[in-house]
Amino acid sequence: MADQDVAVEAEVNAGEGAKKEKTDDTPEYAPGVLCAIEAPPEKEIEFDDQEISAIKSLNRKVAMRDMPSRREQLVRVWEARLFDRGFQHLLPRQNGGWEIPSVGSGYGPGEDEDRSAWEIDIYSSYRKIICAALTREVPGVLFEPTDQDDDRDITAASSADKLKAKISRDNKLKELQGEGARFLWTDGLSVHFSRYVLDAQGYGYEPPPKGDVPEDEETGEAATEIKSAEPNDGQGTGSGTEDVEGNDSANAAASGDVDSTGAESESDTEEQTENVESGPETPGTPRGHELITVAGALNWKLPIKANCLKECGYARYSWEQATSLAKAQYPKKAEQITPSRSGSDGGSGGDDLERLARINVMLGVEDNFITEDSAVYDVTMQKYFYRPEALFDIDDKAVRDSIIRKCPKGLYVTFAGEVFCEGRNASMDDHLAITFADAGDGVHRPGLGTPLIAPQKILNTCAELAYEYFVHGVPMTYMDDEMFDTEAIGDQENLVGGIRPFEANGSQINGYFWFREDPVPFPEQLVGFTQWLMEGVAQLMSGAYPALFGGDTGANDTGTGIKIARDQALGRLGLPWRNIKETTSCVMRQNVQLLAENREGLIKLGGDDKSVVNVADLKGNFLCYPDTDENIPETWTEKSNRFAMIITDAATNPFFQTLLDSVSNLKLVQQMSGFKELHIPQLVSYEEQLGEIAILFKGGPVPNPEVVELEQAMAQMSQHIQEFSEAAPAPPAQVDPMTGQPMPPQVNPQLAQMTAQLKQMAAQAQELPPLVSSYPISDTDDDDVHALTCLEILRSPKGRAMKNGTADDQKHYANLKLHWQEHEASKAKKAAANQPKALPPKPPSLSANVKDLPPKEAAMVLTLAGVPSSAADFAQQDQDEAIAKHPVTLGEPVGAGSKNGR
Repeated sequence: MADQDVAVEAEVNAGEGAKKEKTDDTPEYAPGVLCAIEAPPEKEIEFDDQEISAIKSLNRKVAMRDMPSRREQLVRVWEARLFDRGFQHLLPRQNGGWEIPSVGSGYGPGEDEDRSAWEIDIYSSYRKIICAALTREVPGVLFEPTDQDDDRDITAASSADKLKAKISRDNKLKELQGEGARFLWTDGLSVHFSRYVLDAQGYGYEPPPKGDVPEDEETGEAATEIKSAEPNDGQGTGSGTEDVEGNDSANAAASGDVDSTGAESESDTEEQTENVESGPETPGTPRGHELITVAGALNWKLPIKANCLKECGYARYSWEQATSLAKAQYPKKAEQITPSRSGSDGGSGGDDLERLARINVMLGVEDNFITEDSAVYDVTMQKYFYRPEALFDIDDKAVRDSIIRKCPKGLYVTFAGEVFCEGRNASMDDHLAITFADAGDGVHRPGLGTPLIAPQKILNTCAELAYEYFVHGVPMTYMDDEMFDTEAIGDQENLVGGIRPFEANGSQINGYFWFREDPVPFPEQLVGFTQWLMEGVAQLMSGAYPALFGGDTGANDTGTGIKIARDQALGRLGLPWRNIKETTSCVMRQNVQLLAENREGLIKLGGDDKSVVNVADLKGNFLCYPDTDENIPETWTEKSNRFAMIITDAATNPFFQTLLDSVSNLKLVQQMSGFKELHIPQLVSYEEQLGEIAILFKGGPVPNPEVVELEQAMAQMSQHIQEFSEAAPAPPAQVDPMTGQPMPPQVNPQLAQMTAQLKQMAAQAQELPPLVSSYPISDTDDDDVHALTCLEILRSPKGRAMKNGTADDQKHYANLKLHWQEHEASKAKKAAANQPKALPPKPPSLSANVKDLPPKEAAMVLTLAGVPSSAADFAQQDQDEAIAKHPVTLGEPVGAGSKNGR
């Protein structure tokens, strides 16, 4: 039997070799042009025929491992998935799986009163409640440097933290979280698969470089560096951010026909002309993005006894897709890829149950067959991750050692049916993350909704029994067929409570030729039992208590009481929520690493702040772990209400007031208000300064233009002084004839004036700073907000890393610090200009009769009142007034007049 397998395998390999020779003239397509394709940084590994044969044998061993437990897991998950779709009247198949009851049982499709469509579906209803609670918000994650004193690690952690929003937006992380929660409900586990893909159809093309444009200066985003792409054999590993010159060079680089200088070699060109058709012209390089998908137990096979990803020696991902898509993804293998018709050519080792379950669930067909479309158009794709230790299951030592040398991290291979598509050196720890619904043993664990399947089946039976009571318990009326027209009655529609004929044979029943049945009593216990199943049992087993979905909480109907009941109900979901948080942190770390490995230059984060992340800043070491202080996340409404309380308390609490004074919190204020149209002038200035900072980080300080201008003016003035001195030489020294000493030389007034101006300019240049920031401030800037924004960046971990980082980082830090000082100086200058001018002191208010005061004191009073005066003026005034009052006759003694007058 072994010899027969070897012969068959050799024949398959020979066929593949013949087909490979046949497809040598396949046109080369740049990765991502035809469809999405993985583009890891490592080149695709070339395996020989023996190695490919050994890998296929290893795949078959993996397919057959733990087969009984795997089948049990598949059957359970298959049933849960159909239950979740509303198909709940199922019977087990003889060979595994599920089928609907046969025709004639009352449950078959197309029968009268088809009871297979009468499910009272509480299984999916409670699933929606639980999944809604588990997906209120995406769990918070924290990036921290591995070494708190290493500036590269600090910068890497800070840059990684900025990428969280981009990763969440690109992959609709909240929607993926909902899918993961659904798999936790039905399957008991979910697996997140992260990789980097190029996809021109989904993401478009990188435009050709256009050089520096004014927009670059405004946003601070430098043009992407142009580099030659490495040869990639049609499945390139080039970064999605690389730009190339023109379409022709992009296609040539993607197909591996460009040498190190960017020119095509003659030998490669001739060989391409002879054997390879050129690929289609494209407008640029396909863009790349990180991609996250989540799937459950029907798609992922893991070692049954493993309790975590670290214990998994292998992982197999299987799914069905259109054969045309598989051919577009791997055009070199297009002629070998054919639709999968059974498990044997689906790569699952002859077991068709797994493929059958996936197709059955995806198509929503409640039956045990595969439709013709699936057999004609679909191929089963499989990706295998093997750890290095798992490769020791390869029997041939030489082949095994060769594969391990090529794949030291681990083996990662892709198959389309039985066709080997590609192989790479990759570790599953960099791409996979497992989430379990509950604690348990191994990967075959019950889902969150598994306990609800049995009550769902009982409820369906009770509902059917109640239906029987209500329908068939309505009494019928019987009439004598001789007295009544029974044929006409028989032609009537058969309704509940209708009339039926009977043969009385001339004898009356209870004295009447007609009678009515006694009604069948409906059991009151059935109503209570059904209600108990739908509420009490279902809520206890699922954890979906009324407080989670706004149901009746009984007497506990106060706001505080309902909140406490809700928190208690959410506490029941603490275990799966903690697992979801751990998975989210792992997925975030993996995708940041993918961006660091596959991107170059600057990553635009979008948004109003025009933030960017330099991929070079991600080269440090960092940790990513969940926010351990976070329980089930709050809704936006709850967060908004709590923020409103902070706003209210800020009026009396200085701590909250300082929080609102921080310019970096203004964005949060706008978001929590719920009005995106809310205009906050300080926020506009904050975002304006962030854009300026991006420009400042492109260079370092520059010479002060005022100092440069003064130095030029001083040079010109010195030259004028020299020319003037040469044109008008100083006169010879003279001697003082009186003293005989040399007299000071006479200085030309014009020369003295120029010399004084030169000294004044030199003093002015000494007062000015020699360097200024590369982005000048404006008179219209809000200096308060701009200065605070700069100061927050300087004090942040990023500022600390830049201060002690590379030479370029230190230049950027000095540039930002000068910009902050300039805003501080401008703020002080504006404050001084707005200061009101000092008025002269108001003279004191005095009330005095100046005429009655002595001359000295009278002069002092008027001077204080603002009227310049002197004591002599007052003395002269008094004398003049006295003479006017007492005139004296010339020659008459003083006093004679008075005497005569008497």
